Amino acid sequence: MLVIWARANAMCFFFGECGKMELVSILFKPLGILSGVLAGMLARKLIEKVWLAVDDQQPPDAEHRGVDLKKMVIALLLEGAIFSLVRGLVDHGARVAFARYTGVWPGEERPELDEG
Repeated sequence: MLVIWARANAMCFFFGECGKMELVSILFKPLGILSGVLAGMLARKLIEKVWLAVDDQQPPDAEHRGVDLKKMVIALLLEGAIFSLVRGLVDHGARVAFARYTGVWPGEERPELDEG
């Protein structure tokens, strides 16, 4: 973490002024990558367990020739929903942990509202 902080400060020094958000973004990158990999692994295991409750066979894959289209649609919907849910929860948890540790939120505080 110290090495990343030193690199970020050096980049800011040599390439001009940089704001707090750029530095926070650079510092959060490794944690974001690690949490993304862990979220993918967790989601894959969860998908396997959920699919076993649906069917006793492996979920159909789009690359397989003779798949039941109905089962494939269900499998893809489950996979997409579970991946999205797990990724969102893990990403938010990583940001909360980062903010507790550093005192700075790595991202936007609130979404910007469209006034149109």
